[in-house]
Amino acid sequence: MWVNNQPLKKTDVTFWYRSPEGPNEPDNWQKENPSGEDCAALGHEIGDINKWFDASCLKQKRFICEK
Repeated sequence: MWVNNQPLKKTDVTFWYRSPEGPNEPDNWQKENPSGEDCAALGHEIGDINKWFDASCLKQKRFICEK
């Protein structure tokens, strides 16, 4: 949800990582955590820091806070 109370899906803006060979994010990968990936991460520990990735909520990640 954006600060203007508009759902992200209604804005047609996307920040999710798109892989040339797939799968794209969010992919709910369950290999590290069987409960899936229910949190978003800014960037990925192996590279791209300018896109969003879904991630396990158990992992430490960068975050955005309202000021």
